[in-house]
Amino acid sequence: LLEPKQRAAPQTQVEADAWNGVNRDLFDQLRDLRKQLAADRGVPPYIVFEDSTLRQLARIRPTTHEALQVVRGIGQKRSSEFGQILMDSIGSYCRDHQVEMNVGADSIKKLVRNRANPQKEEAFRLFAEGRSVAKVAIAIDRAPRTTVDYLVQWIELQAPRRIQYWVDPSTYKQVARAIESTGRLRLKPISERLGGQVPYDTIRLVLAHLRATSESLKRTMD
Repeated sequence: LLEPKQRAAPQTQVEADAWNGVNRDLFDQLRDLRKQLAADRGVPPYIVFEDSTLRQLARIRPTTHEALQVVRGIGQKRSSEFGQILMDSIGSYCRDHQVEMNVGADSIKKLVRNRANPQKEEAFRLFAEGRSVAKVAIAIDRAPRTTVDYLVQWIELQAPRRIQYWVDPSTYKQVARAIESTGRLRLKPISERLGGQVPYDTIRLVLAHLRATSESLKRTMD
């Protein structure tokens, strides 16, 4: 008897949109590069880059610093540490396969020009002084959620040694252990491992700090 074929689960619209315009072969190449970079540093691959960052790299295919800086998940620290090797890998692939580089170059230039955000800049200045999210939100007249988004970006950009002003050391270690044990970047599994006792925003801040500092999770336990 012939065994009936099992149909693959239909792809959701959200998943389809996430892969729209992504060069799959380049994505795989970048994933291998991420694995190598992570092994060299003794950290899990997701600490180096998230999959969403790799998809955006394989979609935009940046080979200039201007194009690279619009990729979410690549701040100043990551750009200086990994930027050249990423652009070399992407450029080599695109030339070998005759694939367009710096997709949407005109839009990239416009985005870079319009990036100035006075409220964000003021928030960054206050975070550098160790101000709380609540105080910064009042100072810049923005919702706490937006202010937390700014703090995540500031952490990824500045890679401070510690974030004790926003996450106490004990909670930081608990979240880091949960991240290590789940091996995932999604907030829900991490929150469930913590028994739902730690707010999602706190988990986001720890994730951002681990990515920014590229520290091994074992070292955060010391």
